[in-house]
Amino acid sequence: MKKAFALVFILFCSMPLNALADTFNVSTVAQLEGALTAAGANGTNDSILLAAGTYTVTGSLAYMPAASENKSIVIRGAGAGSSILDFGGVTGGLAVYLADLTDDSSAHVLVRGITFQHAIEGSFYGGLYVETKLANVTVEGCEFRNNTSGYGGGAYFDTAGGTISIANCVFVDNTAQFGVGGGTLVDSGGGPIVLSNNIFSGNWAEEDGGGAYLYTLNDSITVTNNSFAGNYTHDRGAGLFVWMAWEPGCAGYIYNTISRGNSGALYGGRDIYINDTKDDITGYPVYLYNNDFSIFDTNCESRLGCTPQIVAAGNIDADPLFLNAAADDLHLTDASPCRDAGTNSAPWLLAKDFEKDARIINGTVDIGADEFALSIFPLADIKANGSDGPLTVSSGTRITVTVSLDAGAYGGDSADWWLLAETPKGPVRYDYATKSWVAGTAPSHQGQLADLNPVQVLDTTNLPPGLYAIQFGVDLVMNGVFDSDQFHGDILSLEVTD
Repeated sequence: MKKAFALVFILFCSMPLNALADTFNVSTVAQLEGALTAAGANGTNDSILLAAGTYTVTGSLAYMPAASENKSIVIRGAGAGSSILDFGGVTGGLAVYLADLTDDSSAHVLVRGITFQHAIEGSFYGGLYVETKLANVTVEGCEFRNNTSGYGGGAYFDTAGGTISIANCVFVDNTAQFGVGGGTLVDSGGGPIVLSNNIFSGNWAEEDGGGAYLYTLNDSITVTNNSFAGNYTHDRGAGLFVWMAWEPGCAGYIYNTISRGNSGALYGGRDIYINDTKDDITGYPVYLYNNDFSIFDTNCESRLGCTPQIVAAGNIDADPLFLNAAADDLHLTDASPCRDAGTNSAPWLLAKDFEKDARIINGTVDIGADEFALSIFPLADIKANGSDGPLTVSSGTRITVTVSLDAGAYGGDSADWWLLAETPKGPVRYDYATKSWVAGTAPSHQGQLADLNPVQVLDTTNLPPGLYAIQFGVDLVMNGVFDSDQFHGDILSLEVTD
């Protein structure tokens, strides 16, 4: 089976790209606007790739394809924090509107690796709005910060029957000033809703769902390994609000999720509120496993004569001991009771956490979006003559330089490896293939991260007098470019005197 799949994959990748899709590489707002327009009318699947940078947007951005354009769209940045759409507090965010398509069953939407910030829109959405009929919507690795709207402050997703999946995203300080869904509002007429590995912190809603408001008419809602903290709503569900309405196919699954330290919610469910009533007699099935919350309410439980269908096990009520919740940092600390307290059988459990750290480090998954690891990021070390430096030696002294690396939770990920030196004669780099130092500043190696025991990269008595700065480390974006915000390394200062 694996060989057959590999063959199909090779055949797929060998097809001419122009037969499959158009790709638009953009680095300005004008180019992005042009790409959105062109992609909506070219009759192909499309990818719009945003280069790293801040895009200052002064007018709303929209993808509104022609009625016959039943084709997928990918809008992908270089990573949240790298590709930033900044709406400056003067305009609404990006709208992807497919509701006018005659058939959108293949017009799936993927948005990945973009920060949406400072959008303001008076009615339905802040940073991002996506509306489909049957098309699936996937949003991954995005950040939504300081956006404001009437409903769905950070983002608003609306579908009649597609799957909506939001994973590895961060929603911070967004506002729904008139209604629901401070961080996000998800409205589904009949497709599954899935939230995995997301952070919701400091969001505000006038009515329900300060962090997230999830509504389905006739399908499942799954919330796995998310973290809600410091969110506010006036009415219900300051952290999370879930509404399952009317139809018999509704069910709610909340697993491995933290919702703590939220406020407001005068009418119940400060941390989690579930509207689970289908006929005022019996509630919809709700499964609560291995979560950390303090105040949880359901509509059925508050109605006289209504019998809830809640199955719960493994839940805790304890301070999760975030690293710095006041600063929106919801990483777990060493003493957190959420460590190794989740369930590995959770639906939609991803292999990595919201920062792409490995999941299930100690045999049992953590509760929340973050998987705690003592060595989260790669740890590089460089030494000269066994010293971390700064080191001063006289000319002719033997100098040995060694490097080592603890890959941390990123073992197996692709990366650029760097071993560079600034010398009196200019920059040089260590070339891994030839095991020698050469002029230039390119990566020493590109490949998978792995633990590296101390390796000697220099042994000489012939360094000319002068100042040397030797740097070793890795950056987590393997593109041949030194990405300083993704770099994890060590630097050594060395002086050779006459």
